[in-house]
Amino acid sequence: MKRNILIALLLTFTMMLVTACGSNSSNKNDNNKFEGTWIAYNQKSDPNQIQEFTFENVDDQLLVSLYTYSYTPLMDYFSSGLDEADSTKQGTDTAPANADYLLTKKRDSIHNMLRTAVNNKLDVGPNPILYNEKDDTLIYNNVVFHKQSDDNSVKAYLSKLKDAMKDDVIQGRKKDTFGSFRPKPNIQFNFSFDDSILDTAQ
Repeated sequence: MKRNILIALLLTFTMMLVTACGSNSSNKNDNNKFEGTWIAYNQKSDPNQIQEFTFENVDDQLLVSLYTYSYTPLMDYFSSGLDEADSTKQGTDTAPANADYLLTKKRDSIHNMLRTAVNNKLDVGPNPILYNEKDDTLIYNNVVFHKQSDDNSVKAYLSKLKDAMKDDVIQGRKKDTFGSFRPKPNIQFNFSFDDSILDTAQ
């Protein structure tokens, strides 16, 4: 009787050990699917920002961080010369103004989180990060991220980001209205973009 109980206990322990090892192996495989850098840029829905997910393996867990790249204006209404341009009389030559921008990298609420992937899913809060095996993409908050490559990187999308910013500024000026005492001339913007953060961004 005692012998049967001992055998049963040994079998139970063995099964638990095998199951645990299988689970750890499965988690490692799921972690490997996420590992690396992933980029998302949607020119139609959100043309003014680029998102970047990073996943790093640390002791069989993933260190997860989400960043957003966007351009921040360096000049206000007065330092840009817009106030002087707006005071130019109607019918004069096109008035110049400066529009200088700095590329910034801001971290999201998901930053340096340690998580373990299970069944192609990474729980990071109310909305999980999902790995889509069909096309090797990640989905988070309905945004699709692709693995970083020469054609899919922050640098690869900067020209589109700059064009979107220029368009916003120009269209915004067209919508501005002033009183009769302050006629609005045509504005010639001198755009400048500082991307130096990419020299040090990791």
